[in-house]
Amino acid sequence: MFSTVHQQSQHLRLLSQHTFDSTEVATKFTTWLQQIPALSQVRCEQGLDVIEIRFWFQSESFYGHYEHYSESFWIDTDSVGALMLLSELAETLEKHIEQTIESI
Repeated sequence: MFSTVHQQSQHLRLLSQHTFDSTEVATKFTTWLQQIPALSQVRCEQGLDVIEIRFWFQSESFYGHYEHYSESFWIDTDSVGALMLLSELAETLEKHIEQTIESI
């Protein structure tokens, strides 16, 4: 699903290997995150123009969203404590990409 994770100041950007149909983005992204054991409470909140997936990593809240024009996913947080965990979250996501790349 993803090829790489880039940490950019206060968020993560996940680059996709392919484009997504807008109707499948929320389902695929949510399912992918639910497969990562270190994440919990993964849930999708989908509006008319916004797809947001909320989840917890090491007792801190994060949210991911899809940006249609750049075809990339962003992971952000509202908490200072979670910002301190971005590098570790990036490593966890990269590891999951490496483990699942063959099954895509």
